[in-house]
Amino acid sequence: MEDVLKLIHAIDGLRQARYMNAAATTFYLYDILITLDQEAEHIWARLSFNLPTILYITNRYICLAFFLISTYDLAGFHGPFSDDECQKPKDIVGMMLAHISWTGVMTIRTCALWRQKKWLVRLIWAIWPCVLGAIITVGCLSRLEISRTISYNTLVGICASSETPRIFAVAPIPPALYEMLLTTLTILKAMDFNLFLPGSAIPMLYRVLARDGVAYFVVSALISMGNMITWLALPASQMYLFLYVYWAFSSVIVSRMVLNLRATYSRSQREQSGCSSVSANVGTGTKGSSRAWEHGTRFIHGEGYLGIDTMDRPKPAPIEEEPWNVQVFNVPSTSSLPLQDLDAAGRKSLVPSEGHVAP
Repeated sequence: MEDVLKLIHAIDGLRQARYMNAAATTFYLYDILITLDQEAEHIWARLSFNLPTILYITNRYICLAFFLISTYDLAGFHGPFSDDECQKPKDIVGMMLAHISWTGVMTIRTCALWRQKKWLVRLIWAIWPCVLGAIITVGCLSRLEISRTISYNTLVGICASSETPRIFAVAPIPPALYEMLLTTLTILKAMDFNLFLPGSAIPMLYRVLARDGVAYFVVSALISMGNMITWLALPASQMYLFLYVYWAFSSVIVSRMVLNLRATYSRSQREQSGCSSVSANVGTGTKGSSRAWEHGTRFIHGEGYLGIDTMDRPKPAPIEEEPWNVQVFNVPSTSSLPLQDLDAAGRKSLVPSEGHVAP
């Protein structure tokens, strides 16, 4: 009798995993459909195979193919699988590619925010492959352990393992720690720029970088905690309960981040071109320095992903601690500005005085 109850609970757990996977698939595909117009405008209309675009396509479509294969395997709309078919690592390959694209986009985003700190940018890019190595190692060990006990369940029509690998419990830790590091750097930069203050004059591109990055961390952290609890406390039949939800939500947020950044950048470029005739009257005391809204363009277009300038042009004086410094905004030196145009802390936007046109 006890064995029968265990079998019933196992079947219920596998069905729950199937329904959760169906919900995640619906969410994943629906988001792609409702953002096709944005994607056509900001990705395909100006397609260039740089690193951000490659990561976007990998996350959006290549990983989607693996996701749909896993959905097909869980759906039960197929004939019986052999045990050899169940042991093929289709899901783990897709998940590894997804992690590469997610962490890659998040790394580029953080480097775009901290591009003036060359040592920090190099450090982040040095940590990234180490984190990927840890993720891939844990994933491969997990799949190897699953392959020893996985078999085809004829009652439900799903490949199922009789036990949850112990290493599953630590699988979310490497990406979670790395995402926590990137999110901490994002929050520090947001505080540095006063992004949380109402009425702040910081360009929208910075706000999108910070907002979407924090949103990704919060969502992925919460679902990862759900996965860890599931793998530690629930039976093996519910091993996949939140796994595909985590995959779908993370993919959608990263894709939205890229689309939001490109849309924001396009708007800023249109506004900038509309004011080009006015900007021509501005002095050239800081020629060669980037405007604040241009700091993220290397992420947008994939130029110099390491956050390091490689163009031959005059280098401005280092602006490390105060990104609101007037040099960042490419305006004349403060000696030509009335004192009342600067507040005591030097953190508010510049107010053009009579006879002086701000960029």
